Amino acid sequence: MNKGTLKELAGTIRNLRAEERYEDIIILSDEIANKLFKLNEVDDVLDILKNRIVAHVYTGCYEEAFASLFQVEQICSNHPSDEHYSMYYGLAGILYTVLSHTEMAKEVMLKAEALAQEQKKYKQLCYTYSNLSNLYYDLKNYEQAKAYAVKALETLPHFDCEKIDLLPIKVNAVIAFAYVGDVEAASELYIKMREIVHAHGKNRDDRNRALLYNAKMALEFTKGCMEQAIEAAEKAKQIFIKQGDLYMVKVMQRALIDYYKKSNKVEKLVSAQEEYIALLEKHEQEAYNRALLKFQLDEKKRKYKMASFIDPLTQIYNRGYIEYQAPKYLLDAKYNNHFVGCVIFDIDYFKQVNDVYGHLIGDDIIKFVATNAAQLFTQYDAIFARYGGDEFIACVRMKDIQQFERMIKKLYSFFKTESALTKEGHLQISISVGAYIVEATKIEDFTELLQTADKELYAVKRNGRNDFKIAYAKQ
Repeated sequence: MNKGTLKELAGTIRNLRAEERYEDIIILSDEIANKLFKLNEVDDVLDILKNRIVAHVYTGCYEEAFASLFQVEQICSNHPSDEHYSMYYGLAGILYTVLSHTEMAKEVMLKAEALAQEQKKYKQLCYTYSNLSNLYYDLKNYEQAKAYAVKALETLPHFDCEKIDLLPIKVNAVIAFAYVGDVEAASELYIKMREIVHAHGKNRDDRNRALLYNAKMALEFTKGCMEQAIEAAEKAKQIFIKQGDLYMVKVMQRALIDYYKKSNKVEKLVSAQEEYIALLEKHEQEAYNRALLKFQLDEKKRKYKMASFIDPLTQIYNRGYIEYQAPKYLLDAKYNNHFVGCVIFDIDYFKQVNDVYGHLIGDDIIKFVATNAAQLFTQYDAIFARYGGDEFIACVRMKDIQQFERMIKKLYSFFKTESALTKEGHLQISISVGAYIVEATKIEDFTELLQTADKELYAVKRNGRNDFKIAYAKQ
């Protein structure tokens, strides 16, 4: 799959979501599942996974939704950014809400809110506010639900969006306003919702119309029109049943039970509905807990695996990590027609440092080199690790050779001019550097890169150390 087809796929899936063709979204997005770490268009992949998760939630496939959420978490780990994590926390909050794990939902949603605020990502912030409003409604904290609904509405002017996409935000606001008794504000919003649905709904009983019924239900209940509230809830429930959205079926059923009780409807019907809800919740909770347990176990496995990739002395990556990541890293470089380089260097006469000053001072030197080299490599598209002993390695992607040469000179010059502060005072050190750069499409694997860079390092050592040498691929 190339860049063009990936972007086209993301656009197609967005259109399918607008048409509420959730099964088609799941089928189409299956194509991306095994290619997440072979492509560089992270934003497109995340957009596809986001819509895949929503499709699974709306069709009641919660375990699959968590599997996709785990993929999002892996992408965030490999391509960390506040924007990516804000999306991840927001999606996790939705799933935890569906699972009725309200405290976990609140925790991750507040993280999403903080990151979106900091990055001024208003669309993400608006949806996070709206989801928090829905969460506080579930917790029966209606004043807080209204406060977040107001924040969501105030954020709307800061980003462009299709009106039909704003319905979930508006329905949460209608419900929040209705339940604190602000009928006027709720009615005004409901009228706007109805206009949007009539303009875009194509007269079909789709999710948008169900959301409209949901808003009407809350509004009529607040006005004391119980018959109209029950009718709206029943209509919404039937649409959600048809779509397989068990969470919203449960929400509607709970509302109906509440309304039947308040209007003194047939007790046997209410009792039967309560039994149905208990059974539904039991079955849901068993499935939810299995999905949640699997997700948490997978997350723990990943964290344990990542911990095994950290060098305990320097707290940078170790040899295992670079060997694990290098194949995927090289594949990305090939896909984008980049140059790929390997840099390997060590500390000159390090054994003598240990012999003269002791191993604790030697550790200080190792940490000094690791910290400063890591700071340099963070300025580039690079993986940097301690390879073993006093030897360090980096795998770097570059758009041109000149940038790679400047980086090597910068690395070498830093340690030529800077001294390491240790318990014995400032100690001057030097390094020997071997490097190799080549077009990524012209090599087979990372071993080829490493071997050539290693040869250049030993060429420097044979010539007296304290220098660098770069090899270039033959044209």
